[in-house]
Amino acid sequence: MIFGLTGEKGSGKTWVCEQLAARLPKKNLFGFYSPAVFEDTVKTGIELVLLPQGRRLPFARLAYPDCELRIGRWCMRPEAFAEVELHLQQPNEASLFIADELGPYELEEGKGWVGALGLIDTARFPASILTFRPGLRSLLQARWPEMKVLDVSNRAAQAQALDALLTAFSGLFQ
Repeated sequence: MIFGLTGEKGSGKTWVCEQLAARLPKKNLFGFYSPAVFEDTVKTGIELVLLPQGRRLPFARLAYPDCELRIGRWCMRPEAFAEVELHLQQPNEASLFIADELGPYELEEGKGWVGALGLIDTARFPASILTFRPGLRSLLQARWPEMKVLDVSNRAAQAQALDALLTAFSGLFQ
């Protein structure tokens, strides 16, 4: 069972992942999500939260001139990609895999969190959730035709998606 959460940047994809991580048994979760870091009301960075531990890692901050790895307006920490990839190789007995967010860096360049793609490809977990931008929908649905896509572009859609996912996963955690 594969679910895709889609929406533009800032639409609430990560919020749904955070809510799932807060409401579901930790021992049944594996993967990562990427909450924003704000100073006042300005988004200045992105963190990574590794599941099930909840360990937080700095991942990105607003780009600066001598940035080693720039993606869009963000300066990424290459070591964070490596840490997540190492994390994804760890053995576990989880029921739900979360990968927030997969994008062109993984899908078109074969870099970043490619291990997440492999985990979904091999159906290592009974259920997987991935987040992505709408422009990647056709590419991802071609890769995983069975993926059920939930658009989370507004608060009502986020709440509906969260309820649908909690209902879908209720049988996994018994």
